[in-house]
Amino acid sequence: MLKEVKDSQAKVECVDCGVITNHDVTDIEVPYLEEFDEYENVVLGCTCGTSEVFNVNIPVDAEDEKFETGDLPLEEEVQRYYVRILQRLVRPDLNGSD
Repeated sequence: MLKEVKDSQAKVECVDCGVITNHDVTDIEVPYLEEFDEYENVVLGCTCGTSEVFNVNIPVDAEDEKFETGDLPLEEEVQRYYVRILQRLVRPDLNGSD
């Protein structure tokens, strides 16, 4: 679970062991997969061996979601907020490296 994304650093809480690890995402650039018409997921690992997978293909703006605020559990809305920050850092079409 993403706990924070700030200054190219992603803090992830492991779903298995609960440890929070800090990941520098500065050099992560996810490739675009033409066969699926979307970007590859971001995978961040924990020291216990568990991997957290983040789908960076959700709508870039919350206003483009098919959900209204309050339709999803608060925890899911918070995760989507952090994933939107993450996708702006790792997707070349959003971070200007495309």
